[in-house]
Amino acid sequence: MENRIKYTLLDGQEIEMELTLEKLHQLKEKRKEEYQQINSILLNGVRDIFEQIIILYTAYLCANIDKIESCMSYEEFEKKINKKAGHLTITSNMLL
Repeated sequence: MENRIKYTLLDGQEIEMELTLEKLHQLKEKRKEEYQQINSILLNGVRDIFEQIIILYTAYLCANIDKIESCMSYEEFEKKINKKAGHLTITSNMLL
């Protein structure tokens, strides 16, 4: 299974997303709060539709872990993604 996917934002910008243990470990060192959010989701399951956005955002951060300082904020990311529930579910399931 491919660990990295390409995702097109609503503005046409293409970004990459990746969720692997190696990248999550690096995220834990660099962005503890984001790591704790995704860790809770992974251990307890998705309990809210908006947690799927957290999965996508975390995967975006992980794919760009070496340049995380220049990544979009969560708020900016959320504005640029397709928020159709089915789309969020399919994309987050591809990453998990």
